[in-house]
Amino acid sequence: MSRASDVVSPADGKASVRPIPTILLVLALCAVGYAFFGPSSGFSDADIEQIKAEIKKHYETNDALDVEVTEVALVRESKRKLVGYAKIKFKKIGIIPALTKACSATMSEGSDRQYIYQCE
Repeated sequence: MSRASDVVSPADGKASVRPIPTILLVLALCAVGYAFFGPSSGFSDADIEQIKAEIKKHYETNDALDVEVTEVALVRESKRKLVGYAKIKFKKIGIIPALTKACSATMSEGSDRQYIYQCE
């Protein structure tokens, strides 16, 4: 005879999973994922646009070079590293039609969102 306090297993003999702990586990995993991969980690789209503008300004405001930057492209290699190029056109020198420089940017691991970039 079975009493009301006895544990009754499902008919198929498999253990059942309680929904509350499962939901809490999923929410905890989502929170950890957001903390690690969320918008505050790595380069945002706005950061990338700002770096592209800085690269363009760096070359075009150097009077000794007298160049026009025709294109700057950067893509995410990882969440804290960008790679790409800058196409530079010399205004006065017709011998070299354009020059492409490899560019990269790296963001610090802290929460200060500082970065450095270079084009070689």
